[in-house]
Amino acid sequence: MLNRMVEARFCLLRAQVLKSIGMAEEAENETSSAYEHAHGIGINAYFSNAAMPVLFNQEQTLAQAWRDGKEDAHSQEAFREEWQASNGSQEEWDALSFDEKADQWDEFHDLCARGIGDQMYFYQVMMNRHLVGYVGH
Repeated sequence: MLNRMVEARFCLLRAQVLKSIGMAEEAENETSSAYEHAHGIGINAYFSNAAMPVLFNQEQTLAQAWRDGKEDAHSQEAFREEWQASNGSQEEWDALSFDEKADQWDEFHDLCARGIGDQMYFYQVMMNRHLVGYVGH
């Protein structure tokens, strides 16, 4: 991670130099690279609960990219939790009767044929079973 922090800082420094000599397009590319590095570090920081690196405290661009990364990771985590809560679990599937499962399978094949099977409550559980035997699964 230290390498990514240093690389983010160097990209930003290169951008400043390039901008000062009139190479605006190259400077923008370097600034974007710096942002991407800092953003990625922010995403990792969300999951590891790490503090903002000292190298980023001195540069508003890097600090903001780091905060954006943490915020994006939080949003992704919240979306994942919401998605999991709105989809059936293996335990719920196992609790269904044979007839209920048969009805679900009929609906699954019908909806998948129309390209909207992923709207089903048990889609992930059923797709995992449906793909058994396919190459790579």
